[in-house]
This record gives sequence, C-alpha cells and structure tokens, in this order.
Amino acid sequence: MKMAKKMCKRLGLVVAAMLGMFSLQGLLPSYASELPFAVEPATPANQVNQKATYFDLKLKPGAKQTVYVNLRNDTKDVVEVGNTVGRAYTNTAGVVQYDSVNKKDLKTRMDASYKKQGDLLDIVTMPKSITIRPHSSVKVPIDIHMPENAFKGVLAGGITFQQTNVKEQKQTAGANVVNRYAYTVGMVLQNDTAKVKPVLKLGKTAVAQLNYRTAFIADIHNTKPTFVNGVTLTGKIFRAGSDKVLYEVKADKKNAKQLAPNSIYRLPIPLNGDRLKPGRYRVEIKMDANDGHWKFSKTFTVAKSEAERLNKRDVTVHTIAWWVWLIIALVVVLISGTFYYLWRRHKREKND
Repeated sequence: MKMAKKMCKRLGLVVAAMLGMFSLQGLLPSYASELPFAVEPATPANQVNQKATYFDLKLKPGAKQTVYVNLRNDTKDVVEVGNTVGRAYTNTAGVVQYDSVNKKDLKTRMDASYKKQGDLLDIVTMPKSITIRPHSSVKVPIDIHMPENAFKGVLAGGITFQQTNVKEQKQTAGANVVNRYAYTVGMVLQNDTAKVKPVLKLGKTAVAQLNYRTAFIADIHNTKPTFVNGVTLTGKIFRAGSDKVLYEVKADKKNAKQLAPNSIYRLPIPLNGDRLKPGRYRVEIKMDANDGHWKFSKTFTVAKSEAERLNKRDVTVHTIAWWVWLIIALVVVLISGTFYYLWRRHKREKND
C-alpha cells in the first residue's frame, strides 16, 4: 500500500524526540550520548505489510487481539516509562502526527466522519506506565478491540513511550537541562485492504494566530478514512470582488503535504507582518494529490474588533502607543515654537 510505504518512511521503527527543558539560567541545549531504552514492535502474523516496522493490522469487525512491544533497558539505571495511545492527525505544516489524545481534538483536529468507525482511543488500550529494571526488557501488551460494525479504509494512530523518571543535568554553562525521550510506534487498523478514494472539502475559513503571527486559516477536511499523499497546493487570499492576490502560499512536490485519515488540515496563509484589515475576503485553494484534484473558493468576513485584537498581539506588527504620538507631537510643537521665536527675535533685531 502506498499509504503504508509513506507512513513507514515517516515513522520508521520509531520516532525519537528529545525535548530539552531549560531553566532561566541559560539557553544552551544538551544532547545525550545514548538513548535510555529501546523499542521493538513484535509484528503479528496478520500484519498486512510484513516489511513495515509499525503495526499494520487487518482484523475482522468485533475482533480482539493483543500485540506486543518490547522495551529494552541497556543502562544501569531503572527507567520509568509512560505509555499513551494517540490518534493520527494533520498539523498546520501538512505533516501527519500521531499524538492526539484530547477529546477536544475530535472537533478541532478530526473531521466529523472520524466517529463513524470509532475512536482509536477507545479501541486500543495499554498499561499507562511501565518500569524497566537495569539491563532487562519488558513485554508491553497492547489490547485491540475492533468496532462491531465493519468499515472501509483505515484507523490510524500511534503508541508513544516516554521516559518519566528524568534527572535534571547541570551544565558547565549554567543551564539546567532535562532530556525527555519519546518513541512513537505507528498503528494502522483495517477490516480489508480495499482502496478508499479521498474526498476533501473546504470548511471554515477565518483568521487566527500561530506563534503570535496572524494568518488566514482555511480548514481542509479529509472526509474519508484514508491517507492523502503527495499533496501539492496553492492558496490565495483576495479582497471580495477583486482579482488582486493579497497573500499566497504554495507547496510543490519537494515539500508535498500528507493528510491523515478523517482529519482537518488547518492551512495557514500568513500576512507576513502586515496589519490585518477588516472587511470581506475571498480564499481560493487548488490542491493536487496522488489520488485526486480539488478546487475551493469561499468568501468570509473579518470584523474590525477581531482585526484590532489580532494586530495588538501580532509580534511582527509594530504598533506605536498613543502616548508616544503625543510626545512626538509635543516635541514638534516645541521645536516649531523655538524656531518661530528665534526668527521673530532676529527680525526685530534686524529692524532695529
């Protein structure tokens, strides 16, 4: 399956992430010389893609199965590991992530169609924590209970293992650093391997802020339980009734996007430091993928109060406070008055 190959490239055996948490004493990062534990998925006989190093499973409706992941600790210390199951979703960069764990994500990151086949967080369960003794391994059970009703396509997510007993390390430069290690093993569940044709729809279009920078946000809904791979796109913002492009974003084959099944891709079209102006706008989006082509157009309104609120918070928009303008005006008046006084005095002296 193309989807499986794409996911394999993205995930590999595991996705390892080191999150450095620094004190205010310094900002120098620290990198560990070795990983505290290893993750080895034990793929079962019903694995669809036997070459994949993540779980790609075909199960019947209502079927139950337990799969296992081996956690190995090669260090001399005890390692405590927290385990979570996460949904697959599409982030604003157009990259699939596997760590959606909140109920609110069902509205903000997942399309309404996601609930038709069931929530992965209800289908897959596992122990919340594991202790690995020094120089030993632990076999972690992951229980799967497929929905009773058959469904086409796939349910996708990931199993994340993160060390929880992390020690703070003092650095010579004065920074206190905590290295947190997380490994994610992908999981794809399906009743059959029949291909599902993707259907994309344009949802809400509005303005919001990403990292305190204002952008137009167009919600692209993947309404089918299938990955959408190789997505290239062009997104443009116009004033309503005008054909002049105000802002534009592009993604070509070199930085193609991928959409997770039944997810919402919140496509950002940034203002690049411009002040947001209220009024009517139009968004036009053209998307091409391995399995489809789409064009969208929609008009929307930005309220004056919303524009003012976002402009105040945008770190790339430089706003001068009213009192600064007052000081500038007073200085101008003072300088003008001084010049006028000197000119009048010079004129009187000349006449005398």
